[in-house]
Amino acid sequence: ALAYAFPYDAVVKNVMQNYAAQSKGPIPIGMIGYFEDMPHYTYNLTKAKELLEKAGYPKGGFTIILTYTSGDQLEKQVAELYKAELEKLGITLDIREMTTKAKYSLARGDPKEAQHILLFYWWPTYITPYDFLYSLFHSEEKVIFNFAYYYNSTYDNLIDTASRLEGTDLNKALQLYRKAQEQVIRDCTA
Repeated sequence: ALAYAFPYDAVVKNVMQNYAAQSKGPIPIGMIGYFEDMPHYTYNLTKAKELLEKAGYPKGGFTIILTYTSGDQLEKQVAELYKAELEKLGITLDIREMTTKAKYSLARGDPKEAQHILLFYWWPTYITPYDFLYSLFHSEEKVIFNFAYYYNSTYDNLIDTASRLEGTDLNKALQLYRKAQEQVIRDCTA
C-alpha cells in the first residue's frame, strides 16, 4: 500500500525537474542488470486504499518515521510530497532531518526502534549489479546498509551465484540478477 501511495511522477517532475526517471528496480538506468521491463510500482491511491483495508487499516491510523539527510533539500521535498499523499490515506509521516551519522546509527540499532523509511543516496563501488544488490539487500547479521532488514536465503543465493558467473556467463548472471530484483520488488523491500 505504501509503495502505491508514493508520488513517483511528481517527484520526477517537481523535485528533480525531469532530470530523473522512476526506478524500475534497484539497478540504475545504463548499468548492466537494469531491465526496462522490470515490474515496478506506480502511484495508485485506489490500490493503496484497497491494500490498507485488506491489511486491517481501512482508515490508516498509524505513523511512519522517515529520516532524511540534514540540509538536503531534494530529500526534504520528496518527504513532504510523500507525506501529503499518505495523509490522504490517514497515515501520518513523521519526517525527521538528521545527520548521516545519526540516520545510520538509528538504522543500525534495534530495528524495532529504527526509522521506517530512510532516504539516502547509493552509488556503486564497482560497476556491477552485485554491488547494489548485495550491499542493500543481502542478509546481514549486523546491519551495514541493509536498512530494510531483508533476510531471504533464496535471494542471497541468486545474487551470490550471479556474481560468480559474471565473468564466465554474463547472460546467465543477468537472468539471476533479474530474478533477484523481481523478488525484492515482490517483497516490496526497496
